Formats: sequence, C-alpha cells, structure tokens
Amino acid sequence: MPEKTQQKVAETLTEIDADPQNATLEELQNTVIGAAPDAATFGELKFKTKTMEFVLQAAKIEHLPSEPATLSTENAAIEMKWDAFEGSHSDLVYILVIATNASTFTKRRAFTTNTSEDEPNLGSDVVTVSIGNSESVQLSSPITMRMNLTQNKTGMTVMCVFWNKTKSSWATNGCSLVKSDQNSTTCECTHLTSFSLLLSSTPIPPADEWNLKTITYVGIILSLICLFMSMVIFTYCRSISSVRITIHKQLCLTMFLAELLFLINSFKVANEILCVALAVLLHYLFLSCFAWMLLEGVQLYLMVVKVFHSRSLRKTYLFLVGYGAPLIVIIPMAANSMDAYDKKICWLNVAAGYVWAFMGPICVIIALNTIFFMITIWKLADKFSLLSTDVPHYKKVRSFTFTAVGQLVLLGGTWIFGIFHFDNNTIFMAYIFTVLNSFQGLFIFVLHCLCNKQIRTELRKRLCNGAFSTSAVVKQTQHTSLGTDNLKSTSATNVYN
Repeated sequence: MPEKTQQKVAETLTEIDADPQNATLEELQNTVIGAAPDAATFGELKFKTKTMEFVLQAAKIEHLPSEPATLSTENAAIEMKWDAFEGSHSDLVYILVIATNASTFTKRRAFTTNTSEDEPNLGSDVVTVSIGNSESVQLSSPITMRMNLTQNKTGMTVMCVFWNKTKSSWATNGCSLVKSDQNSTTCECTHLTSFSLLLSSTPIPPADEWNLKTITYVGIILSLICLFMSMVIFTYCRSISSVRITIHKQLCLTMFLAELLFLINSFKVANEILCVALAVLLHYLFLSCFAWMLLEGVQLYLMVVKVFHSRSLRKTYLFLVGYGAPLIVIIPMAANSMDAYDKKICWLNVAAGYVWAFMGPICVIIALNTIFFMITIWKLADKFSLLSTDVPHYKKVRSFTFTAVGQLVLLGGTWIFGIFHFDNNTIFMAYIFTVLNSFQGLFIFVLHCLCNKQIRTELRKRLCNGAFSTSAVVKQTQHTSLGTDNLKSTSATNVYN
C-alpha cells in the first residue's frame, strides 16, 4: 500500500482510538474506502483498532472474480458474490466490512441519538457491510454472514437483525437465520447495513415486541377503567344479585388488581426484596383470577346441565376456592426456595423452570373450562332449536354467538391463543393473544354490563326514578332467579347474564 494512503488511514484510526464514541460510521467508511484502488492493486487490506476491525477488498470491474468474496474478522466471516452490486467507482467493485464490538456500537449510537432507553442484548459483534456512502443497499443475491457468539445463549433465542437507521431500532426484515449452534450463527440478508445477533428470552422481533408492548399497555389501561365500572355496576344493581354476579364481581376485582400490579411492575424496581414481594403478589393475583374463572365454569355447568336438581355454589366455598386455592401453589414453592422468583424482572424465574407454577394451574383450569364451555354450547344449541318459529333465524344465530363469545371471555378461553405466542413463525397469533387478553376487561364490561338487558333496565330505572319500588325489586329478583329455567323458553340466552 502506498505510504500516503497508509498514513491517512493510520491518522483516522488514531482518532478512533482516542474518542471512539464520537467517530461516525460514515466518516470511517469514507476514509477506508478511499483505499479501494490500492486494495484492487495490492490485495485485501486489513486495519485494526482496540474496538474495531476493517477489511477491504476490491476488484476491477472488467476482471471480477467468479468465486464469491470472503472477508473475515476475528469474530465474523462474510461471503457474497462480486456481481451482487457495483461500487461508486466506475471501474471498481469493492466490499468493506467493519466489525465493532457490541458495547462500542451501543455507546456510539446512544451518543449520536441522545437516547437512554434500555439496550437490547446483542450476542455478537456488530458487522457493517457497505459499498461506500449508501445505506441499506438491496442486493441481487443474498450476503451470508457467520458470526461468533460473544456470550452464552443458553435459554435464549437467537435472531439475525440489522440496524434500521430510520427507526433507530433493530429489525429483522430481509434477514433470516440459516443455522445456529452454541458457538456461532449463520445468517443471510438481502441488503447491506449493520448486522448483529440479538439474544432474547422470547422469539419476538424487536419491532413486533414494541408493537405488542404498546397494545398491552393501552389495553390494560382501558381494561382497568372498564373493570372498575363493572365492579361498581355489579355492586350498584343489587336487585340482580346472585351467586353468578358475585363470581363476576370477584373476577373483576382480582383481574383489576393483577393488571394494576402488572402495570406498576413495568417500571423497574431496584430493591430486590420489594421486587420479590411484587412477584409473589402478582403470581397470587393471576392464579386467583384463574381460580375465579374456574368457578365461572363450574357455576355455568350447574346452571345449564344441573338446572333442576342442583343448588348454587355457597359463597363460603366460592371465597375459599377463589382466594385460598392459589396459596396451595405459592406457599410451598416460596418456602422451598425464593430463587423461584427473578429479582430482576419481578416475576417467576423462567430459566429455572418455575414458570410452570403459573402455566401448570392455568393449563388445568383452561382444560376444565373448555369442557364446561363445550357442554354449554351443546345445551344452548338444543335450547335455541326449541325457540318459537316466529323468531327469525338470524336473530337466533346472533343471540347464540353473542352468548358463546361472552362465556368464552369469562372462562379464560382467550388464553388458548397463548400456546402460539412463543412461535416465531406464528407472530400473528401473538398479536391475537395480546389483543384478546389485554382488552379482556373491556370485553367483560361490554358483553356482561352494557349488553345485559337486566342491568340496562335497572340502571335506566335508577337513573330515571332514583330507586326501585319494593314490588319492582321483588319482581326483578324473581326474574333473575328464574333466569336459568328460561333456557327452555324464548329467554334461553339468560345464561349469558
């Protein structure tokens, strides 16, 4: 290499070592690419600093090699065809690879974008492949990159990602994982920019993860408002008081507290003792929430199947199961080892397998409620077939569908979609799961308050008249107590109330 070129590159690298955070990627590319003619003449050029490596290859356009170009750094190897693009020099095609350790890249980005947000867990060097000043150049054939893992990936999902400069975030578009082992991962991408490996506890691409978080927080806030209004309505409308309304009210209460605590937990808790306490309480409230969903299923079964020879569940048993059953899971686990709860995320220790202390009971409850739900649908189908022929068919179908959806929400059926939540190939199911469960409080309010004819009637009377007369209260209470018997008549949908 000519001495002048070597001196110019050396000066730039000295500046990088002196202040790596202030050195812009574009400046580095321009300086090193200036040596492209020398690379075409003298062969591959390599430069190295404390935090970065540069590899430059070039060839004259009339003598392009037939074999793909291979450029290697200490922790990465890149392979691409020479005819995948043409460089800005009219007579040259050149390839520049810059490998930066993850911490340096992150610090430089934080400095240039002035951001303090949580950084992703990068599992390799950041490898920038360019042909000059162009950004995200599309290729006619993909580039293949094998990147060594710089940290342990046990229990983590590896994703091939690139830096989206426009959105200032890591993304996966145009990149796919070819193969991966404990030491390295091979990726293919159809464009040029900065690449890396992202380690995540869930196989959700960064862009989708941000979308899902936004949906979750918006849904939870709306659900908290709706759950509070539902509790007020169930308490206010005393004339429709029944065992089922009691279960509704307690389900709303536990769901309200669980989602409120979940929202609080989204802010990082520094104190480890407080974090563990938060995790235990969150675990208890969600299990209690599902216990009340199970009671919804049991009561529904008694109403529909055992309607003539069964008494409703006693309130004493309701509260014993709804608030006592979760302790059977939590107390032995917490007493055995407090390592069951992660002191960083304030939740169950997923890596140690304690997540099954949550998923296990949920799977059992969902399985039982699915059986109750299918039996209910079967019985309701028979009841609706006996409705008067004067009732239009579309009204029967609408009423039946509405009733089925309402029960599905109360029984926790929407959690079935969570099975697909952790499959990267079914990211669409993750969106369905997030929407259905984040807005569950909203669904309960709409389906079981606003669309409940008895509640609407009582609220209207209370708002207009101030209070019911004694006879009206007695009449309304009698009507409610006979709601399940009417399944055999034109009011079959009262099971929905």
